[in-house]
Amino acid sequence: VFGNIGSMIAMRVGAEDAEFLVKQFEPVFDKNDLINIDNFNGYVKLLINGATSLPFNVKFYPPTKGDLELAKSLKQLSRLKYGREKNSVEAEILERGKIATPISG
Repeated sequence: VFGNIGSMIAMRVGAEDAEFLVKQFEPVFDKNDLINIDNFNGYVKLLINGATSLPFNVKFYPPTKGDLELAKSLKQLSRLKYGREKNSVEAEILERGKIATPISG
């Protein structure tokens, strides 16, 4: 599989996964680097103009605090816009499953 991957990002992995991934990030990073990398950090290898870059480290932003009220409002809006009654959906599924013409054996 690795032969088909152009660009790769690895964040902290376990020892078993590090055994496979280390070959993709050597000689810059070793197995211990892959196992012990800090939260919100990763190692990257990019395919640039058909050539693979040397691996380098990258720092990611931690997730931002969500707005629960906004999420609740968006869910409600989605239900109003796209939601349908359960019975209607089930009836449509049954209708689609019907065979138009009997199959003769």
